[in-house]
Amino acid sequence: MLVRQDSYRDHQQISSLNTDWSELTFKHILLPVYVSAYQYKGKPYRFMINGQTGEVQGERTWSWGKFAVVVVAVLVVVAIVVVLSEEGGRMTYMCKDSCLCKQVTY
Repeated sequence: MLVRQDSYRDHQQISSLNTDWSELTFKHILLPVYVSAYQYKGKPYRFMINGQTGEVQGERTWSWGKFAVVVVAVLVVVAIVVVLSEEGGRMTYMCKDSCLCKQVTY
């Protein structure tokens, strides 16, 4: 029942009030949580950081130039490994004298 309905006057002084809470619910939230946003090339990106675990969630930007550099670098490393492994399998003979011929692996 409302306090105003309980009294028939325009002004009143409330000395005590009993409240009744029912069907009260709540949601858990882990604190601290850091929420931020930044703008890159006209598009906003938002992210959140959990202060307890350090876990980061949100959107991120992709630099296709950096991605291409990484792909090329990986391909170069793979090519070098393949070339070195093929050369390691070749056998050559260094002979000054036919009697003292040694097998040398490069």
